[in-house]
Amino acid sequence: MKIRKMYSKSMSVYLALATSSLVSCGKVQVKSTGGNAILVLDSTKDITITDQELTLKRLRIWKSAPNNVGPGVVSLVDSYVAEIWFRAVGDENDQYTIISDLQSDSNGDLFPSTNRPGKVYSEVGSDNNIYTYTVTAQDGFITQKYIVPSEYSSTLNFSVTNPKTNSTKFKSITELGVSEWANLYRYSFSSGGLIFSRMRLVENTTGLSTKAVCAVTKFTTATSISNTTIAAATNKLDLGSYIDTASDNQLGSTDANGKTNERSDDKLYIRYFEDWYVTGLNVNSRSVRTMRARAAGIYNSRHLKADSSATTPAESGYNKLIRECNAAAKPGSGEGGSSNIKTAYAAIDSGIPTPTQPEFGELKNVSNSDIEVHSYCAALDAATNAKDYMVSLVNAANATPPGLDCGTDWSTVNSGENQWTAANGYSQSVGSIVGLSLQYAVEQTAITASTF
Repeated sequence: MKIRKMYSKSMSVYLALATSSLVSCGKVQVKSTGGNAILVLDSTKDITITDQELTLKRLRIWKSAPNNVGPGVVSLVDSYVAEIWFRAVGDENDQYTIISDLQSDSNGDLFPSTNRPGKVYSEVGSDNNIYTYTVTAQDGFITQKYIVPSEYSSTLNFSVTNPKTNSTKFKSITELGVSEWANLYRYSFSSGGLIFSRMRLVENTTGLSTKAVCAVTKFTTATSISNTTIAAATNKLDLGSYIDTASDNQLGSTDANGKTNERSDDKLYIRYFEDWYVTGLNVNSRSVRTMRARAAGIYNSRHLKADSSATTPAESGYNKLIRECNAAAKPGSGEGGSSNIKTAYAAIDSGIPTPTQPEFGELKNVSNSDIEVHSYCAALDAATNAKDYMVSLVNAANATPPGLDCGTDWSTVNSGENQWTAANGYSQSVGSIVGLSLQYAVEQTAITASTF
């Protein structure tokens, strides 16, 4: 009995030694010890940023301890780590991010060690001008920010004395008078700037939309001198993709609400690609600077859901914009006119839009083809009944009822569109979630400073 006790004691000593050893039985054992960081800020406060659909919940910042205090040398200079808790609208739980390898200036502004204030970046814009950006301490996570240039006007002269003169002016996209584009820049961020990304579907029940502009070209018929101008359009383009939720859009079918031909159960869904960024941190003022950039598909078919037996279909924002740009292109005395539609959209890489890289270009039709410049159509401008201008704009003779003869260059506007006719209402389903355009509207919020 006594021997058994001695054996038990020696075994327990052996086990105790084993658990403190670095190597035992071929396995590496990690001994946990306290870290040597100093907690310099820990604040909890619900800060709601309405236009970013974001609520900041908690900010915690750590600073590396002096090298002679901690158990080992962690950094030759003071280093900071920031932790941020937050919640995006629609999420049920808080999200969390940790940003490390930060340094501080004398004012308490934090920035990545690879993106020190004063660092200069250069970029060639689409207008072939060179744009530079100098990193600031206040927004130390931004590595690139410059305006999105857009062609504003051009004059082409084919006169005898001056055979060919081309003059083009560029303006910032923010100067086109479209309020939805007020904050659009081309951005890039250093490591840690992007704190949250998601894709979510939102039903468009409140008319969420984006705006476009009309590019109008008019030329003097006597001299063939042409001038292109860009003006903001007043109409808005609907966001989303039209979905036949119950697959009951056949003629004469009864939908989920018990209504025949009305398609009252169909929905317009927006697929948002959203990114949230921290642009700057300050440990002294306890502030976080944030922004959101997101992209959403544009509904670019020429009609929305409606009773397919009605005499007037529901008109989409896309169709209204086409009519508005056509009216703007109406030539004056001695002029010829043509029009186009341009919009700000998110560049697409591997099928996922990048809302921090907005572009400026032609709106696409439902077949994802650019709407090329089309000549002014007097018949479309004069039409007042929706059923007249929702039918074919190219081959009026074959439309039922007779449509509008707008010329063959209008084929790029309604190519692939589902046409309205009195005979069968909608010829087929108007759209589906898999049929989203490659044209995405882009939105960026202003940078907001929040204080804990």
